[in-house]
Amino acid sequence: MNINPCPNHKTDIDAYCCGHLSPAQAASLQEHLSGCSPCSRYYDMLIQQDKQLSAWADSLDSRIQDGQSSLLQRL
Repeated sequence: MNINPCPNHKTDIDAYCCGHLSPAQAASLQEHLSGCSPCSRYYDMLIQQDKQLSAWADSLDSRIQDGQSSLLQRL
């Protein structure tokens, strides 16, 4: 399975995932993604990684809060 996006679209896909494209640029990229499997897979991979990192960060936040509460109770 090829996950290497088209070289001339990789930066746009990265920017799109972060919400940094204008509406016209986003529409153009969406059109490209609908017809290019490697770019579409790359985009899907980035979205999946973002979800995983967000979940990890959320779990880390709760563990930090639990640790802080435990430490404060000991004081």
